[in-house]
Amino acid sequence: MKKKYNHIDIEYAIEVLNSPQLSLGEDFREWISDKDNLELYKELRKYREAGFIAENYKRPDVDKQWSKFNRKGSSKRLFILWGSIAASIIFILSLTYLLHVEGLLDKLNNENISEVISSGSGKAILVTSDGEEIVLGNKSTQIIQSKYGQGIVADSNNVIRYLTQGKAIDTPSKAMEYHTLRIPTGGEYQMVLADGTKVWLNSESELKYPTEFSGKQRIVALKGEAYFQVHHDKNKPFIVKTSKVDTRVLGTEFNVNAYPKEDMNITLVAGSVMLSNKLNKVENKVMLKPGENAFLNPVGDNLEVSKVDVSKFIAWREGYFHFDKERLEDILTKLERWYDFQVFYQNPLVKDYEFKMRADRHEPFSQVIKRLESTNRIKVRVKGKTIIISDVKR
Repeated sequence: MKKKYNHIDIEYAIEVLNSPQLSLGEDFREWISDKDNLELYKELRKYREAGFIAENYKRPDVDKQWSKFNRKGSSKRLFILWGSIAASIIFILSLTYLLHVEGLLDKLNNENISEVISSGSGKAILVTSDGEEIVLGNKSTQIIQSKYGQGIVADSNNVIRYLTQGKAIDTPSKAMEYHTLRIPTGGEYQMVLADGTKVWLNSESELKYPTEFSGKQRIVALKGEAYFQVHHDKNKPFIVKTSKVDTRVLGTEFNVNAYPKEDMNITLVAGSVMLSNKLNKVENKVMLKPGENAFLNPVGDNLEVSKVDVSKFIAWREGYFHFDKERLEDILTKLERWYDFQVFYQNPLVKDYEFKMRADRHEPFSQVIKRLESTNRIKVRVKGKTIIISDVKR
């Protein structure tokens, strides 16, 4: 046991174990809601259950005993018989009691999961050109000023806007000022760039961009995942740079998923984009059409283009998860970013189990886990902010 329990709690736990009806009362529910009492009760229950198992193994055959009683009519055997029947009744009541308490403990554990592991929310950190870090997402409007006096507003709807000061010129008259918007684990945020382009940023992502666009191109750099609605400007192409691929557009909607050491996906919703692969020694350019996706795995160097269900790739922006025959490890990686937890696999083989699931991103974590468990392929246990995955033995 993790702590030294006082004798009052120990005696109360034993009393409840010996008197199952006490577990139905409000006193017990209030007492066991304390995590230390819950751990104490679990420990004592283990020893108690071991006794029930032994009793079950030695359980008498009541019919056989009754037959012997009728033949011999011994008062002594009558005493033994009723003792055996009483033991059987106690065993049945004990099992019923254990099932009741098990359900209660599961409910308490689920409540604890929701308290410890919660869904993400709108939050971000704005890093200015001077290195200042400004925390966003406190549900109040924040007025920020750039180095050169440009107005910036982060509103209560978790959107940061860069207010334009007139049309950008082709030749910059002053040094470019760059900001970076970082999204932590369990966060998401929206922004409107100085040219009117809208960007949705997912958890564990960051975008580096100029506070005002000048020159012949509009260039931003992305790590992680973002959805873009690019403001059309035929004279100034918009370029999203990642470590592996540059995406060049004039005005369109597309999603870029470029987390380090993971599969990269660029999905076109509307318009057209030109992709330039940085990993291939020979210049490799690919044009995407609406409804197409360009895929690049972490160790590959060639983009694979295919027609896809776009909704699967932009589901996060719409506020839900959409997994279609995806590996459990990949699913949990996405859930980790949003719910902020860690995973331990008791059996590494379960990482390759494939699942289909759709869930609201603001659904309690316990409900999302139940959906995975309902397949009867895995078992999930939660310890604080760590979940333990094991396979279901058949």
